[in-house]
Amino acid sequence: MSALIGFDDVNVPASQAIYGAELAVYFVGQSVSGGATTVHVAGIKPDWDASTATWLQAQSGSIWQTPGAKGANDRTDAADSLYVDYTDVGSWLTFDVTALVQQGYISFILYGEHEGVNKAIYFPANEYWDASKHATLTIRHD
Repeated sequence: MSALIGFDDVNVPASQAIYGAELAVYFVGQSVSGGATTVHVAGIKPDWDASTATWLQAQSGSIWQTPGAKGANDRTDAADSLYVDYTDVGSWLTFDVTALVQQGYISFILYGEHEGVNKAIYFPANEYWDASKHATLTIRHD
């Protein structure tokens, strides 16, 4: 399980200090019942393109260092983590991404560590019919 999330319209003036940032994603479902996973959020290092990114490439003609954006040149260390299970389906998961945004990251990867069950968890894409369930990035600054 991994998901790329990017925000094109973020504009914080360089003269303003960022003192908080939260990434919120809506947990719509999972591939199997039971079990749990820890979901991590990290910053994506290379430029990537939502229309051409795959497991193997960040964008057309540019491959990830390691498939799935798992390489040190693909993503930062995890900035925050949440433990989730099937009881969390239908709720918002909120990650503290302050340190990442302060470093200039506005694209993120969510990835999991599974306990006993190999499963995927699902978050709505920007094309999801219910726009109120799209991921949000809230930045607090001066």
